[in-house]
Amino acid sequence: QEMARDYGQYDNVIFEIYNEPLQIDWSVVKNYANQIVSVIREYSDNLILVGDPSWDQRPDMAIGNEVSGQNIAYTFHYYAGSHSTSGEGANALKAMNAGLSVFVSEWGTGNADGGGNVSGANSLYTINGGLICLFESKWSYATGIFKVFNKSYIPLCVILTSNVLFN
Repeated sequence: QEMARDYGQYDNVIFEIYNEPLQIDWSVVKNYANQIVSVIREYSDNLILVGDPSWDQRPDMAIGNEVSGQNIAYTFHYYAGSHSTSGEGANALKAMNAGLSVFVSEWGTGNADGGGNVSGANSLYTINGGLICLFESKWSYATGIFKVFNKSYIPLCVILTSNVLFN
């Protein structure tokens, strides 16, 4: 409540609730999110990111069972060295194809733990046709670099995909 009250008036604030739920049933996450969304909405109509089971790799679990409210996106975390485009990547595409807004709030070309080398085989460039898909799907994205723990710097990419977010 305090964060929504103090920062909800700023258009550049995005709220993220329940980052990286572990192996928790979607119904538990959804119930919690519905409670928190209603509190945030008392102060702000800004974008709210909702985490999903398996460390934010299952936005498809919300298909047909969405959190109540407007301007909500489901998070997705993807690390090319640890995940595959046919596994975790397919979960995000399935959610997007079902009309859900998916926000990639963590993405890297290395491993999920911050280690490893850049993995070209499973990188963004291979997800459903790569950057061409980004432009054709009208996804917006930003790239940067971050350091995880004491590991090497690895590339980071944040992508916002939306079919319904701004309607």
